[in-house]
Amino acid sequence: MYKRKCIKCLNEFYGYKNNKYCPICKPLILKEYNREYYNKLNPLKKKEIIKKSFDYRKEWRKNNKEKIKVWNEKNKEKLKEYHKQYNKLRQRRLYELYPSLMKKKRRERFYRDYYNLSIEEVNEFKKDGCAICGYNKVLEMISLHHKDKNKKNNNKNNLIPLCYSCHSAIHKGYLTLS
Repeated sequence: MYKRKCIKCLNEFYGYKNNKYCPICKPLILKEYNREYYNKLNPLKKKEIIKKSFDYRKEWRKNNKEKIKVWNEKNKEKLKEYHKQYNKLRQRRLYELYPSLMKKKRRERFYRDYYNLSIEEVNEFKKDGCAICGYNKVLEMISLHHKDKNKKNNNKNNLIPLCYSCHSAIHKGYLTLS
């Protein structure tokens, strides 16, 4: 192993004499190269390649059902672990691409754990808008307030929808519920 310098990112890494790219850049370069090669092919050739690979896999699965079954039983725990990791990674990528999903998920968990209500029940409460000023444009801006100020009493008759400004005004004592 030799100390090398990546041609693309100029980071130092340990590799063999003929390594030009670091372990981070190499897969990216290969992906770009494969994409360029694939894009140069004419559309009919692309379809043919895809169809061949798909047909081959389909045929192999058909002919080796017993092998697949035995392998799945043998590696049951590994498969479970793989699917767990895959789903976590997929979810993390989704949340990176769409941060609002994470907020929504957290909000749903909060309502489920704190109020013992589903998100549909909460939205049913919120759809009429703030009980004081009537604001109803953005549901996320509406929160639920406990009339008797007992946070553990999550009875539907004890909850009232309020916008953030009215909610904070009630807690600060500027407004009162009548």
